Amino acid sequence: MQDHDGIKSCSICKHLPEYQKVELLHGTELLPAEVGRLRIVGGAGIYGADQIRVCQECGTYYRFIHDHDSEAGMGEGYTDEMIGRLTVGQALEALREIERGLHASIAWWAGEVAKGSGAHAERFLAEKKMELEQVSAEIVKLSL
Repeated sequence: MQDHDGIKSCSICKHLPEYQKVELLHGTELLPAEVGRLRIVGGAGIYGADQIRVCQECGTYYRFIHDHDSEAGMGEGYTDEMIGRLTVGQALEALREIERGLHASIAWWAGEVAKGSGAHAERFLAEKKMELEQVSAEIVKLSL
């Protein structure tokens, strides 16, 4: 797989910039609507954590982040969103980092389930396991 094949002819990616950051709380600019058409592979995408998305039409990878800071009531705060195109190598590196984080999260939630923390812990554990399956499958696909 070559990086960024077919972007100009892709009905989704031709509308997405190489990189764009918008300030939602105080601004009027939004990310292109096509960002919502990208498939989420994995990652939280909030509070500065990467979320990796992929175009189902051409296979181009993107990093998405939604970041909010209320400034703890001491300032105006901000809410930013960012989308950035990734090479296959960058996507693979980011997915491996997300995979490591998911292993740690699964271990933590499994401990909570073992302590009897209830249905919410079981739900989060199941969600993290499903996300890990998706991320691991994407890593295998990119590693071929």
